[in-house]
Amino acid sequence: MLGYCLAVAAHAQNPAPGEQQVAIVAASPSVNTGQDYSAWLDNDPAHLVPDYWMPANFQYIDVTLPLSQATTLTRLALFDYQGSFPSQPATLYAVSGGQRVLLGTFDGAQYNQWVDLPVSGNITAEAIVVHKYCNNLPVKIKVFGRSGSTPPTTPPAPVPAVVSLAALPTLTAGGAAYALSASSTNTATPITFSSSNPGVAAVTQSGGQWLLTPVGAGTATVTASQVAGSGYLAASASQTVQVQAAPAGGNGGGGTAPPSAAGRIPLDPSRWYIQNNVGNGIAALFDGQTSTGASTGWGKILPTYDTYYALHPGEAMSIESIRFFDGEGSNPNDPMTLSVITDTWQRIPVATFTGGQYQQWVGPDPAQPGNFRLSAPINNVRYLVITASWAYPTEIELYGPYVAGTSPAAADPAALARQKQIKLRQQLGVNAFEWDIEDPNRPYEVDETRLAAARNFRGIRHYVDWEKLELTEGNYTFNPTHSGGWNYDALYQRLKQEGIEVLACLKTLPPWMLASYPGPERDMENVPVRYGRDFSSPQSYLEQAKVGFQFAARYGANAGVNPALVRVNPATRWGGDGVNQVRIGLNLIKYIECDNERDKWWKGRKAYQTGREYAANLSAFYDGHKGTMGPGVGVKNADPAMQVVMAGLASPNPDYVRGMIDWCRQYRGLKADGSVNLCWDVINYHLYSNDARTSQGGNSTRGAAPEVSEAGEVARAFVQMAHQYAGDMPVWITETGYDVNQGSPLKAVAIGGRSVLETQADWLLRTALLYARWGVERVFFYQMYDDNPGSSQQFASSGLINQDKTPKPAADFIRQAGQLLGDYTYQNTLSQDPIVDRYTNGSRTAYALVVPDERGRTASYTLSVGADSARIYRPQAGQATMSLTRVRTQGGNLQLTVTETPQFVVVGGGGTSSAPPATTGCAGTGSIQLEQWTNVGGTAISAIPLQTFPTSTSTLSKLESPRNLGDNYGVRIRGYLCPPQSGSYTFRLAGDDDCELWLSPDADPAHKVRIAGFAGYTDYGQWDKYAGQQSAPVTLQSGQRYYVEALMKEAGGQDFVAVAWTLPNGQTEAPIAGSHLIPFGPTASRSAAASATATAATSRTGAEAEVVAFPNPFTDETRISLRLPTAGPVMLALYDAQNRLVRRLYQGTLSAGEQKQVTLGREGLSTGIYILRLSTKDQVLTRRVSFVP
Repeated sequence: MLGYCLAVAAHAQNPAPGEQQVAIVAASPSVNTGQDYSAWLDNDPAHLVPDYWMPANFQYIDVTLPLSQATTLTRLALFDYQGSFPSQPATLYAVSGGQRVLLGTFDGAQYNQWVDLPVSGNITAEAIVVHKYCNNLPVKIKVFGRSGSTPPTTPPAPVPAVVSLAALPTLTAGGAAYALSASSTNTATPITFSSSNPGVAAVTQSGGQWLLTPVGAGTATVTASQVAGSGYLAASASQTVQVQAAPAGGNGGGGTAPPSAAGRIPLDPSRWYIQNNVGNGIAALFDGQTSTGASTGWGKILPTYDTYYALHPGEAMSIESIRFFDGEGSNPNDPMTLSVITDTWQRIPVATFTGGQYQQWVGPDPAQPGNFRLSAPINNVRYLVITASWAYPTEIELYGPYVAGTSPAAADPAALARQKQIKLRQQLGVNAFEWDIEDPNRPYEVDETRLAAARNFRGIRHYVDWEKLELTEGNYTFNPTHSGGWNYDALYQRLKQEGIEVLACLKTLPPWMLASYPGPERDMENVPVRYGRDFSSPQSYLEQAKVGFQFAARYGANAGVNPALVRVNPATRWGGDGVNQVRIGLNLIKYIECDNERDKWWKGRKAYQTGREYAANLSAFYDGHKGTMGPGVGVKNADPAMQVVMAGLASPNPDYVRGMIDWCRQYRGLKADGSVNLCWDVINYHLYSNDARTSQGGNSTRGAAPEVSEAGEVARAFVQMAHQYAGDMPVWITETGYDVNQGSPLKAVAIGGRSVLETQADWLLRTALLYARWGVERVFFYQMYDDNPGSSQQFASSGLINQDKTPKPAADFIRQAGQLLGDYTYQNTLSQDPIVDRYTNGSRTAYALVVPDERGRTASYTLSVGADSARIYRPQAGQATMSLTRVRTQGGNLQLTVTETPQFVVVGGGGTSSAPPATTGCAGTGSIQLEQWTNVGGTAISAIPLQTFPTSTSTLSKLESPRNLGDNYGVRIRGYLCPPQSGSYTFRLAGDDDCELWLSPDADPAHKVRIAGFAGYTDYGQWDKYAGQQSAPVTLQSGQRYYVEALMKEAGGQDFVAVAWTLPNGQTEAPIAGSHLIPFGPTASRSAAASATATAATSRTGAEAEVVAFPNPFTDETRISLRLPTAGPVMLALYDAQNRLVRRLYQGTLSAGEQKQVTLGREGLSTGIYILRLSTKDQVLTRRVSFVP
């Protein structure tokens, strides 16, 4: 069972006082496998669900059991007939309003009796769903609810839980384990236990029981904890345990004492780790209980495998005697062996277990089962190693002199996260392929439409298939690649220009290596070696280490690589094909990942590496196994600064990395500072939150909100492991996400009024916040586009960008969070429910607030911001930015309603900033004018023909131009500023290409002076690339008009111009809002009264016309909607990027508010960008549309 207890109950089939049985009225399987479930509809004890052994039944399906009435559940009664199936249990859910709530799992652990599945809290059910595999199910089900209950319509607010943990007895080091127990007012959520000092008292779980094992003399704090859930807040209780030293000559465990005067050697069960595709199931061998044994599960990749126990610094043992408790059975053909690895790295077998003695202690030699002593003591032990296939004793004890060492120091998770200084933008990456940025029909150049979609994210994990770089052995290609013709130079150059960090994930086998495998064994995701090579030898990975060197030499930062070592294939594929050229030190890539998911258990041994085998792989890839594999081998030998990221683990188990670290300790040694000479720079794993808490491991029915899944626990374990064993190495998540297809086991679901897409957006943004909170330094979501949105296969519908290259709500949320808070750094968490995280950026503070649930729950929270005003931002689907609400505080506090969608509260620098007061003394604020001149070459501002009429004009609602209007044009934005406060202002300018900012000391344009400017370009939102972007302080008076003019000259590529200012109170507004802008015109010189009159007229007649095209980009046709604020003539025309008229789409007269729709078809159009120009009697508007067939 997975964290839930089924209580054996002889009375389970009868209602208890205060409850009533609720009838099941139907049984509806999601797939008709032929099995008969009618027995669940009656109370006949002789009518049981029969077994059905046909092939169609060998799959997981859902069986929905509608109830005769909705009820508030108290329990389910399940009849456990025969068979046990812990590896493929049935999972039971309550369904109400289309939402599922997990009740528990059923694994058949009992026999021929009723068992109870209790349900606490107010869980409403209209139906029960049984998620089952084949015949792994309860043969009878009864549903019980509260008598006369009326299901609640609104989830109650959570209440505090009270955990009670009784005082603990004094224990003896090496003695029997103590069974822990605790109680809580929250009876539905499992209680977990932990120890502050595992070197004194170790806590483990075995067979559903939590055990406290006395390890060494001292004191430790034992904590019983519950996470929030089932209507309760998180809670814990602690007790101190005293462990005394073992008396001389004692055996600590009772029974027949081995002939050793030194006593039992304490072993911490949690320190063992297995090198196979299973978890640590051998803890029961060291729990002091001879009735419980190891349980390592089924489906192992390695039939015989090792389990390691590393001694801590200073820890020493001399093994004199060994005894095994032989429970039952025998295994003479598959013995278990206990070995030691000495401090000189010798591996010495010291004991063998074959069974056959039944329920008694046996010694280390099967030929002498009654002799526990070794022929000679084993000293200088560095590791203990258990080698087994399936058979274990039920208990193992070692005896001899023992000296406790120094346990790796644990750290406070919150302190670890804070010291990493994680910026929110680091959590906003995505997985993508080259065809997501470059058009497969034109792979030699970046496609602007695709690139625009990529700008929603701050990082890209680029899947690089090895064959792209080395289609034939020893012949490297980059631009163009001889597989696909891609231009990786342009791809990486452009992404760097856009400020998008790239992680290059080198993966899959090239065809020439795959050809070395027999036909049935050929799989591109095999271990990256030629067929038959030793997975444990670095030399086996020579070819992959060579391509790693070539990639790093080209795209790394080291310009001093020996050119004689750099290779490209100069051949062409056909006449006119591009020729690859040697290039060194392009400084485009900082991170490279050595393959992907090297623990692919589902593909068998040919694609699976143990942690120790993968460390050998990395040692070659990293630096040619410390430079021993020859020149031109290994990433670090090309660029020492390039960071090697380990392949993301499919099964997120820190023990895999422990194996990697210990391999490095053995085969790479220690650095001068005493740390292990590791061969990677970043720890990396994958996790997909779901309702079974299994990531990619199966048995889930849907995704789960990140906070209610195991995501936080796993992140904490990885970050803590990195702190203890890897020098605080960064930890990344390079795959996480949710599908939207409602057949997927990883799907997001509609919650309350939120759609599936909105829930996906909520959960992904919450995932980014969660991992910053736990100290994970980068996150990449899976993935940019759907593989197949119509497929229910997991991962097929997890894309974040639509096929028309527009963002889904999740991408909107990610982009908006990056724009608003990308440079803010996580500091601490103020509250757990609702979660309140604090971020800072210099003097500015921001708070992220969210309810960590998936029920549509809200919570009230009083946030102390220490200021008299703040800004509240909420993500919006389909919008460019978050919604903004400016609010006044009450005594520095905000009363907020927090939901399951994150919201952000931002307080300006200085801690006491206030929102700008309403503008006074200025009329007509709200917009500013943009003028555009097309067909103007070059980048110089002087090339703009400002003395001629502009090609078009439009109105802006902020001091920022639209982005990516085209190429070879110039713009002027001009009008008037109306400052909201009196004092010193600092202006900032950003744009692409050359830009200038002019300001007058009054409203007269003739008095303007240049206050900022640069030659070159900046990224969007990049305000600090050039010194010339920032003005000197300028004193302005509130309510006065000041003429302002921004100029930008665009040649090619990206284009925009934007102006920001920092107000006297320290608040920054980027860009300057329309509420402080006035259009340029003759009204500027009128008196205040006349100006007010003119403005009133403008408010009635001067509103902007509307022109909207959808879809955009389009492949077949797009529909264009027109609307005028006042009646009059209108003309809509289409121009190409060179400003040549393509066709007139509409010419006529529209009444005020009338909507006109025009269809633009693909006929006669070439792939590319076009400009829609709407001309009215008052204004000219332009909009860009893209045709992508």
